[in-house]
This record gives sequence, C-alpha cells and structure tokens, in this order.
Amino acid sequence: MAIKILYCVYGKFVLNHRYVLTLMLFLSVVCFYSMRLCLHIALTKIAMPTPVKKEVQEEVCPGNNTQILEGGSYNWSEKDQGIILLSFFPGYILTHVPGGLLADKIGGKPILSTCVIVSVLVTFLTPVVIMNLHWAFLVVLRFILGIVQGPSFPAIATLLAAWVPRQERSTLVGLVFSGVFLGSVTGNLVSGLLMAHLKSWPVVFYAWGIISVFWCVGFQVLCYSRPSLHPYITDEEKEYLEREIGPVKSFKTPWKAILTDSAVLSLIIIQAGHDWITYTFIVDLPKFFNDVLKLDIGYTGMATAISFGLMWIFSIICGWISDFLINREIMTIIQMRKLYGIISSLGPCLCSVLATYMGCNQVLVITWLWIGMILMGPWFPGPKVNNLDITLHFTGIVMALSNGTGVLSGIITPYLVAVIAPDGTLRQWQLVFWVSFIVCTASTVVFVVWGSGTRSKWDYVEDE
Repeated sequence: MAIKILYCVYGKFVLNHRYVLTLMLFLSVVCFYSMRLCLHIALTKIAMPTPVKKEVQEEVCPGNNTQILEGGSYNWSEKDQGIILLSFFPGYILTHVPGGLLADKIGGKPILSTCVIVSVLVTFLTPVVIMNLHWAFLVVLRFILGIVQGPSFPAIATLLAAWVPRQERSTLVGLVFSGVFLGSVTGNLVSGLLMAHLKSWPVVFYAWGIISVFWCVGFQVLCYSRPSLHPYITDEEKEYLEREIGPVKSFKTPWKAILTDSAVLSLIIIQAGHDWITYTFIVDLPKFFNDVLKLDIGYTGMATAISFGLMWIFSIICGWISDFLINREIMTIIQMRKLYGIISSLGPCLCSVLATYMGCNQVLVITWLWIGMILMGPWFPGPKVNNLDITLHFTGIVMALSNGTGVLSGIITPYLVAVIAPDGTLRQWQLVFWVSFIVCTASTVVFVVWGSGTRSKWDYVEDE
C-alpha cells in the first residue's frame, strides 16, 4: 500500500498537491538561477581587476582604492569575461523548442528532473575547469549548462498547464516564475556572503550543487506530470482539476497556425524586450555596483540581493491582486496582462535611466534601481502567464518560442555592456540603460496592440 506522504494525523491532507507542485517548481527555478548566476559574482574574485584609464578617471566614482584593486589571479579581460557570461545563452536557446516538444509529449517531470541533475554535475565541474584549464574550456562548460537548462521553462509550463486552474493562474504561475527573482537573490547574496566569510570562491558552486541535489530527491517523491498519474492525490482534487482544466493530451503541433498567430508573436516580442532589461539587471547589476559605485563584494551581493528580493515580494502580491480582480470580473484577463506588461517593462527601464543621472550618490542611485526592480514584479503574473491563457495543449512549445527568443537578449546584453561600458563610468552606463528603454518601449507597444487573453482557435485540436 502506497504511503500518502502529505496525510496528516487527523486524516486530512495538509496541502492540495497542486500547491506542493507549485512550491517545488518555484524552488526548481531558484536552483536553476542560483547555479547559473553564482559565476557572475564569483568573477569579481576570480578575474584580475581592470585598471582605470587615466583619461576616464574623472568620470569614475571615488572609492576605496584598495577595494577597487581587489580581484583574482586570472588575467581575463573584460571582453573575455563577456564571452564567458554570454556563452550560456546559445546552448540555452538551442534546446528550448526540442525540450518543449518533448515535454508536451511525455510530460514535464522527466525533462525537468534531467535538467537539474545534469546542471548539478556541470556546476560541480566549474571550479575544476577554472583552476586547471584555459578559460576557453569554461566557455564550453557554460555552453553545456545552457543546453541542459534550456528545456526547463518549457517543461515547467507543461506541468503548470496540467495542474493550475484558471482561477489561480496568476497567483500560482506568477509564484513559480518569480523564482527567477529569489534565485537572483540567493545567487548573489548567499554567494557574496560565502565568499566574503570563507575567503573562497569555489565554495559557492559546491553549495548550490548540493542544495539542488536535495531538491531532486523531493521532486521525485512528491510530484508527477499530471493529476491522473499521481498516486496520492485525493478524488476531490482530481475531479476539480479535470473539471476546471480538462485532460491535457498530446496532438500534432500546428506550427503554421502558431507561428502566424498575432497573440503568440506579440508575446514573443514583449518577452524579448522585457528580457533585455532583465538580463541587464541579472547579469550585469553586480558589475554595475562593483565598477561604478565601488561597493566591495559583501555590499555588492547585499545590494543586488535586496533589489531582487523586493522584486520577488511585489511579484507575489501582484499575482494575488490579478486573480482577485479577474475572478470578480473587475478586469478581464487581457487587461491585467497588458497593464502588468506596461508596468513591468517601462518602469524598470525608466528608473534605471534616472539612476544614472544621480551622479555618484550611492543612496540615490541604488534607490532608483530598487524602485525599478520592484516595478518589474508584475511581469510573471502578467505577460509571462499569457502563454497559459492562449493554449492548453501546446504550452511547452509556446513557452519555448517566447522564452527562447527572449534569451537572445541575454546573448546581446552582456557583450553590449562590455563594449559600451568598458571603463565602468556613469556616462557609459547611461547609454546602456537608454538602449534598454527604447527596446522595452517598442516591444510593449506591440503587446498592448496585439496581445490576447483568450484560448486561440488552433488550440482546439480535440474538436477536429
């Protein structure tokens, strides 16, 4: 007889299994981003510091010279570091669509489990490669990490489509994907604190690898691809999900209809625009704090972590507000998605531009960046949920197309920052954030005009 893991002593289940799945998917995103981002902050202790050119010294904020010159023993130029950071994304893009197709066919659980397990192995190997091989081998390793993490979001979207009813969509789906923010907090704050106190950068890779192993064990025991496959689910919850969602089946993908649907295309475009500023924050914010504001490693991790922590809290609040307004028919689904799209795309870009006009006042600069990142919170209960609004059977594919295209921004922005802001001056970073503002504005307009909150005609393949 199977053991009902969540059965309590009074004969009642502590949590519905869709909430358990939501929590585990949220933690999976945290693990993915922590393993991905710990290298970004570790680079400040791995690579040698870049000396400031005499001709730009007047434009650089003052700071403790001892702190500015701190760094590692690896002679990697700014360009080398940019290549290392962006090498993750080509592999990440390559496996998005194949991962989405496979998740729609066989379910999200085996795909997601494989992604985490292989990511752990790559994370454990990273310090070994850095200490014993040329940095080009690290580029290859990051490319492999991108390949194995590429199917993760499509697999998560497939699981959410099978488990989350419309009435709870903004809250639960928004919570899952807000793991990006908490993963950025842990990847920066915990990594920074570990390096500051233990005086060792390899420890961050081993720490996140071990934590992710524990997640794998819990996920295998507690979660299943579909309610019909779950051995512990109650009849009441299973009947509720079948009534509200219906069976999620596998059908031949209507590629032409998907790729020519204005709702899908507008979702892809706003994802690319929003990811432009998102990756600028996620990848380069520690660099901005270190190079421009001259914060040491402990304060860099703390300032970055607080930024993403505020964003994460506001994202959860926005998800609850969205479901509240939609379920009471105060606003329609698409009205909420578009409103949140405007706030989460234009707000961060505008605030980041304003931050660079505050001079070297650390308090004002960081405050404006924090406000901007708080305004990014509505993204996940907004446009990020939209792929579940327009499709039931092909959520993996639509997520792969939108998220995969958005990752192109992750390839461009690290290199762009390295080219535009090689000296870390405020004037150079002003140009970086102005470019982000233009890109986000254009993509948001497209989504506001052509976005949709209803299930697309091509998704009703069961009626054919």
